[in-house]
Amino acid sequence: MGAVGSWKMKMQTPAGEQEAEVALSEDGTGSMKSMMGELELSDVVYDGNDVSFAAAMGPISMDFAGTADGDTFTGTATSPMGESPVTGVRST
Repeated sequence: MGAVGSWKMKMQTPAGEQEAEVALSEDGTGSMKSMMGELELSDVVYDGNDVSFAAAMGPISMDFAGTADGDTFTGTATSPMGESPVTGVRST
């Protein structure tokens, strides 16, 4: 199953914990919905259970990389503010 599907993710940032709903499709497209609104993901790349993608939130671009292990996700988000840990669970 890999990383394709819907995820409820949490990111630990300098501004506190941020939550987002992430949808990753087999065709390399995806979206992210958070308190900042909904946006399209770019540069979605799968490598087995690993995935990387980018999201631009206004002037801030974030690069995500992580691994899906069944129904859990662990990874990092890198932005101009540094690197933040990301965790997630598959949503139905």
